[in-house]
Amino acid sequence: RYSVSKLEKYQRCPQQYYYKYVLKVKEIYTGDKSFEMRSIGTVFHEVLEKYYRFYKEDNIKKIDTRNNIELSNIEEAFLLDRFKEGFLNLGYSIMDAKVKNYIYVYEKLAKDLIEKDILYLSLYNRKFYPEEFEKKSEIILDAFKSDKSIKLHGFIDRIDMDNSGNKILVDYKLGKSSGKSLGDFEKDKTLQFPIYSFVKNVVGCKYMTMRGSNISEFFIMDDFASKYSNAKSVLDLEARRNFEKLTKEKVFTIVKDIEDAKFNIGTEIKDDCKICDYRKICEYRRGGAIWI
Repeated sequence: RYSVSKLEKYQRCPQQYYYKYVLKVKEIYTGDKSFEMRSIGTVFHEVLEKYYRFYKEDNIKKIDTRNNIELSNIEEAFLLDRFKEGFLNLGYSIMDAKVKNYIYVYEKLAKDLIEKDILYLSLYNRKFYPEEFEKKSEIILDAFKSDKSIKLHGFIDRIDMDNSGNKILVDYKLGKSSGKSLGDFEKDKTLQFPIYSFVKNVVGCKYMTMRGSNISEFFIMDDFASKYSNAKSVLDLEARRNFEKLTKEKVFTIVKDIEDAKFNIGTEIKDDCKICDYRKICEYRRGGAIWI
């Protein structure tokens, strides 16, 4: 039984997986900035979850009518209070100048992102509404040519649904370049949405990115695409079947590599090393290799 995040961790850097999940080395934050980014990401997720839960019915009306999409002063105050609450819960002083600036900046970014999201939802041919939040999911993938199966689990930030039960999965991201594409999947840079797409009735997956207030579809089935959907993210049934086949192949390969203890490989993305919690002790960075 594997978590989706563990498989993505291995895909990104087997060495990092080894330190975190095999040796169980406690994460060594690489500086204040590393810790701050994690804190902001945590608060950002919590604020969006609380907003969409609290204003669920109001947002349904906005999506249906495409009226009053701009957040009210009361809604903005709600966001501001949730950001203050979030940073306080993490032990920060909201009187600190840096924290005050974070709260002000990210409240504005959250406002812009939510308004864009509500507008985006209103443009689908079939209306989708935010319905489930921090949803725990389990997926069982069966191999094509054997009786072997793999059970996977994880949490989905949000699930949008139409009146027929079709689902679009949503993942919240902090950084501008955090969202992935089908091209990234083919280059072994993501597994999250490919795995979650096996959840029943999923017709699409999208990212909501705080910085830049950006919304991007990882994929959307052609029957559900809007006129604003990127053509590169639209799949027909045949393309979806090929996508699912490739996902299974990648997952089963990774699981076998983990079981065979293949941890002596580091990330191919050099910038990842700069923010890795284990970069100060990593043998791969120093030109060595770990063999089990």
